[in-house]
Amino acid sequence: MSVQLTDVRKVYGTGPGAVEALGGVTYGFEAGTFTAVMGPSGSGKSTLLHCAAGLDVPTSGDVSLVGRSLRGLDETALTELRRGHPLYVAVSNTYGSQPWTAFMDAQNDAQMLGVSGGGRLYFMPPASFARQVSTGPSLTPARVTVDAGWLVAELASPAPVRAVVLRTRGHVVWLQQTVRVDTSLDGATWTVAAEEPSGGLAFVGVLADPRSVPVRVFVPDVLARFVRINGGPFGVGAMTVFGP
Repeated sequence: MSVQLTDVRKVYGTGPGAVEALGGVTYGFEAGTFTAVMGPSGSGKSTLLHCAAGLDVPTSGDVSLVGRSLRGLDETALTELRRGHPLYVAVSNTYGSQPWTAFMDAQNDAQMLGVSGGGRLYFMPPASFARQVSTGPSLTPARVTVDAGWLVAELASPAPVRAVVLRTRGHVVWLQQTVRVDTSLDGATWTVAAEEPSGGLAFVGVLADPRSVPVRVFVPDVLARFVRINGGPFGVGAMTVFGP
């Protein structure tokens, strides 16, 4: 199987108000085949496809892509896993789809396989460009605070830092013109570790996850105990620090 779902459940919320979008789905998608997912509004079609594509994490169960489980992988690992495999992109014929249609039509290597009243289907061959820089596990901070517009993560001890991810939840207008990451060993003397224009970071984030729009800034494996990013408006839960 190219994509295999095994007893996949997805529950939104907790307690009496929890909603079960997927109730133990087991299904395999064969390579080179087309599958139509049909059902009434709210039946879990989008959730199923998001879980199958690695864009959402099931509450329980497992999803494997070309024989490798997606559980526990971060966004970078999922991107690297998808790289090297062909991509099918469906653009529905709904309000607001015109920019996406124009974007796909402008891709030199995209082939339109078909068009109907429901939308268009494109095929993109495996990407030939070099693999991206990968990250190691996330570093659990002792605490994260907000200080004068900065999100500041204090690690338990000094550790090499390779990347900082800021989950914008789609509120990209809150980003500064330049996203900046500083590091420090004592929390008093700060050094600029990376600066990136927010527009390019947000565009990559939309492609990675159009719902949370994560902004990922890489730094050159700096040894630090304190890490800060100018993303205070997003709150302490929006920041994750990764090691090499």
